[in-house]
Amino acid sequence: YRSIMEAINDPVYICSPDYRVAYMNPAMIKRIGRNVKGEPCYKSIHQRSEKCPWCVHDKIQQGELCQTELVSPRDGRFYHVSHSPIFHTDGSISKMTIFRDLNELKQAQETLREGEERYRTLAEHVAEGVTLIQEGKLLFVNHAFCSMFGYGGPKQIVGKRIDDLIPDAFGQGIKEIYRSFESDISSEKTFRAACHKQDGQEFWVEGHHVVTKWKGKPALITTIRDITESRLQDIASQDEVERLQGKSTTLRFSIKDGYRFGNIVGKSQAMQEVYDLISMTTDSDANVVICGESGTGKELVAQSIHEMGNRR
Repeated sequence: YRSIMEAINDPVYICSPDYRVAYMNPAMIKRIGRNVKGEPCYKSIHQRSEKCPWCVHDKIQQGELCQTELVSPRDGRFYHVSHSPIFHTDGSISKMTIFRDLNELKQAQETLREGEERYRTLAEHVAEGVTLIQEGKLLFVNHAFCSMFGYGGPKQIVGKRIDDLIPDAFGQGIKEIYRSFESDISSEKTFRAACHKQDGQEFWVEGHHVVTKWKGKPALITTIRDITESRLQDIASQDEVERLQGKSTTLRFSIKDGYRFGNIVGKSQAMQEVYDLISMTTDSDANVVICGESGTGKELVAQSIHEMGNRR
């Protein structure tokens, strides 16, 4: 029993029923700086003049196991403290206490907490929507992200799956990003996708994925911005291009089939080229200069451009 205590790296001491130190292992002696056997534990170990307010001695005397965390008045460090009863043959009960130093762990946790807090503060002050995604679920969203999707706050959206909000998101390459992460290949991905607000209204976003790790597992930090207005403009422009192309094609077929363009009549190859030149000007507001000798039909060409275009 004593050999085990001597080999333990954590500080250990045993206290008698009258609060006096009965045993200290080498790690405890090193922590205190001397062997305080026979002295009151609250005075020699915790540097107090009376019983410690967190003392569990009474519970130990009833045979209970106790665990606490405390900041030691001696060195200001965090400790996890485990108290166990030791039952003697005469019926008395001693208390064995083991200290586990948590100071580095607490500091690491505090550093992590401060880092998370800084990240949250930064994320809440950007105009773009920001979210943290892991295994397809939203673990964090900022208020801008919530506003885009018509939600009142993060509590209404955290825990949802990303494909509930962006139906084709996984088709945009999220799975490929995860695979590249698992292969230790740094990956970034930009995507455009149609999304749906809480009320069903559709809108478009442009997003950017960055691969990271969250609590040891692959995760994605995704930022998105609303591009609905520019997307609608692109669609309108494309529709207009297709309309003009269709109109031009129809006009050319009409010319070639009827051998006339407005009041101009002619079926030669030269006239077909003239018709093509005229059709190129019908949807333009640019000034057109018509050159030719007297009697070649300049007025007819001008009249056709005027009547068959948007100049009327």
